[in-house]
Amino acid sequence: MLEEAGRKPEAEEHYRKALAHRVYRAADLTSLARFCHGRGWFNEALTNYLDAIKLNPIDAQLHVGAGQCLAALGRHGEVRRHYAEAVRLAPGSAEACYLLGVEFGRQGMAAEAAEQFREAVRLAPELLEARLNLGVALMNLNQVVPAQEQFEEVLRRSPTNAVALQHLQTLRQKAGPAQTP
Repeated sequence: MLEEAGRKPEAEEHYRKALAHRVYRAADLTSLARFCHGRGWFNEALTNYLDAIKLNPIDAQLHVGAGQCLAALGRHGEVRRHYAEAVRLAPGSAEACYLLGVEFGRQGMAAEAAEQFREAVRLAPELLEARLNLGVALMNLNQVVPAQEQFEEVLRRSPTNAVALQHLQTLRQKAGPAQTP
């Protein structure tokens, strides 16, 4: 409420005091986690996300938040578990599928990444980042034509997307002059 009223320093002070006290409600912990996350206080946010998960383990968004904090902290060994749990709990979440795909890609698991990006695109066709990353994963799997199709679709929807254009040009150069339009 204080933050909404434009009194951010006061709101921050109240949240910092609340962090010092034990909170037992998942909703309170979630609010604290999101507040800290938004401020870039990833250690504090992670602590609150994990405590909230203990109280409400079936909330997929808590797992997404924990995964994002772990990624920001460079703790990639733990990230995939939280994103995978978020996908399990909310199989219709394009965000969870996309983030799990990113983590698979980061770990060099292109086939698994492509699977998650495909699902994210199926769930949210307008999510161009998922489509772009699907193209990259397919490129890494040497699936040139499907990768080109993804980059072309990104460019159809966002003609100035420099990353899609660059990848598409790279694929066309590799294919040689016979396949370049």
